[in-house]
Amino acid sequence: MTMPRTPQDYAEFAAGMKAAKEGYTLVKMPIGFHNTPMMTAIPNALYGSQWHGQAAPYMDRGLMTERGIDNCIACAEAARKALGDDIGLAFDCGPGWVVKDAIRFARAVEPLKLAWLEDIITGDYEPYPNRKCTSN
Repeated sequence: MTMPRTPQDYAEFAAGMKAAKEGYTLVKMPIGFHNTPMMTAIPNALYGSQWHGQAAPYMDRGLMTERGIDNCIACAEAARKALGDDIGLAFDCGPGWVVKDAIRFARAVEPLKLAWLEDIITGDYEPYPNRKCTSN
């Protein structure tokens, strides 16, 4: 399966994980900027030009439009609905969300009782990890 982009993709992916013979009790999915084409697949999902970091070729940060953040919220809701209440759900989000978008998304998905939102602002690839601080 290709990386999910739309609510239907998220529902199908989650349903497949729920039906898997391994009997998963928690599913973590990418959303937003985490190694997924969702932000470039949705027309006008971002304001301005796409920002790329050292982790290219996928876009890793930006300011979402209403369309972009609403798609992320709808995808999260579709995954939760497909999994039901018996399987935990977590999202690897980025990093790269601007603070206002991260807060809005976190508040919107709070009723979904997610296990966690991973790397939503900072994360595990350059330029974010192991930032060097210098002192005089």
